[in-house]
Amino acid sequence: MVVCLVAIGPGCASTPKQDTAQLIDASMQSQSKGLELAKDAQRLAARGENEKAIDTYKRAVSTWRDMPAAWNNLGVLLMESQNYADAVSAFKVAADLSQSDPRPLENIAICYVRSGWATDALKYYGMALERDPNRIESLRGAVRSAEMVRVRDEATLDRVRRALLIESDPKYREYFERQQQLVTAALASRVP
Repeated sequence: MVVCLVAIGPGCASTPKQDTAQLIDASMQSQSKGLELAKDAQRLAARGENEKAIDTYKRAVSTWRDMPAAWNNLGVLLMESQNYADAVSAFKVAADLSQSDPRPLENIAICYVRSGWATDALKYYGMALERDPNRIESLRGAVRSAEMVRVRDEATLDRVRRALLIESDPKYREYFERQQQLVTAALASRVP
């Protein structure tokens, strides 16, 4: 039997400590670069340079993926440019990365409303309200989407009542009061 021994010269082998340190260093560099790019994108968007901001946000999230705010901001810019499919994709990543923030789900709902898909919008407003039941923007959107698809159920009535408890805008209060009457009447007519 022949045994071959291979000598490993100095600098060729690495210890687990060295590998971990290198990974941490690379991760920190990616994080730093991603954050820097996201800040640049934010400045570009503030100046109205949306196309450059979109490209910079894309570079930022490809450098460091774990930035829910950058994904959400990218989605907002894509939505403003009516690129709803890519906006929804960006919002979904933001929603996955920040599972308590209702805004990415609310933004998905807005994309669906703008695309004429009120049923899908209602679903995502509902998901946003699961994260924050008293978010007035989501309550407004959910009630409006329910009205668009003629959904008059207990969930809609609950949302209308919650909105009436916290809404301060007189026009919205009037709208919610009308919706409360319509939904209550519809529910009453269903009782045998």
